Amino acid sequence: MNVLYILGTFPAISETFILNEILEVIRNGLNVNIISISDARESIYHDEFELIRDRVAYLGQVPFRSKLVAVMHFFCTKPVKLCLTALSCYREDHWIKGAVERLLNSCYLGMYLKQLGIDHIHAHFANEPTSYAMWCGLLTGVPYTFTTHRHDIFVDPPGNYLEKTVRSKAMVTISDFNRQYLTNELRLPSNKIKLNRCGVDVSYFSPLKKTRSKTPALVTVARLHPIKGLDCLIKAYNILSREGLSFQAYIIGDGEDRRKLENLIDRYQLSNSVVLLGAKTRSEVRNFLRKGTVFVLPSYSEGLPTVIMEAFACGLPVIASNITGIPEIVQEDRSGYLVPPGDVSLLAEKIKALLIKPNKRKVFGCVGREFVEKNFSLKIQVRKLTSLWMQ
Repeated sequence: MNVLYILGTFPAISETFILNEILEVIRNGLNVNIISISDARESIYHDEFELIRDRVAYLGQVPFRSKLVAVMHFFCTKPVKLCLTALSCYREDHWIKGAVERLLNSCYLGMYLKQLGIDHIHAHFANEPTSYAMWCGLLTGVPYTFTTHRHDIFVDPPGNYLEKTVRSKAMVTISDFNRQYLTNELRLPSNKIKLNRCGVDVSYFSPLKKTRSKTPALVTVARLHPIKGLDCLIKAYNILSREGLSFQAYIIGDGEDRRKLENLIDRYQLSNSVVLLGAKTRSEVRNFLRKGTVFVLPSYSEGLPTVIMEAFACGLPVIASNITGIPEIVQEDRSGYLVPPGDVSLLAEKIKALLIKPNKRKVFGCVGREFVEKNFSLKIQVRKLTSLWMQ
């Protein structure tokens, strides 16, 4: 089977779940090509991207002439389908100039996937990538599926969600919470919505035998964005520090809140115990998780964070917010603790509980590892996804 992935920006340092999925799809014997709508490149990317760099094409680099030729091709060969696609492009936001640009891009993609002999299209996120998957499907008849996550469900759901879902072979979502919300709140057809969790490579993310360290290491991997609740985390660390607890906290990630968080760390005089490490590659994240003691993620909003699965796979107990799909991963008082977002006092209390109880940390980490191996293995989840494409 020849598969075309349509993605917004690829590679993206914060979207390791897409990279991991594509690599596993290839290992399953499928031929994969990738279209990145944006040609913006991040300065840091995961080493594994080099394995598939030659499979990626950037829509923004395609000359206007090539797109115009593609429109003329479909005008001559499939005028009715071209008109239907143009109408759908216009309905996206009722902006004529934007509709023309989208039609040009869609026609080029339609010719591109036909030249490659693509059998199936898969997109991640229900906004622009799925729009192009749908328009390519309209033009060529090639079926498509798409995966929804968080922002494209709870924050900025597309206005034509129903059209995208109905025209698709299936909509995939990553948690039961998402599936219920899509059905009950957004009124999308339940028979079209399939559960497929973002999996983790449990052979790559695995525990190392730890030597007893005098200073516990608290690890967080998140964008430095208000939605991640990192200001609350630093306030919780301030409480622990004032109580005399010894720890070293590592926050991996970058973003718009860096200066604000740096100022907070300085205000509480935590610069010796709380470090903002910036963005890191997949292998660097794994090294920090393996050496860590506890993983903490106090977000206000999430989908189903892959990094929690990676932390569990590395044998860490997890403290995270009791929101959306997270309770489907973190088992309260079995593999970690769930805390209401923004509750600084309770967050500090739960971190302290694990800092002072090494045996509980070990038990929680073992339970989490076993749960992820059984329910969130990348191999199992990708096998389910590819079988959906072949139905």
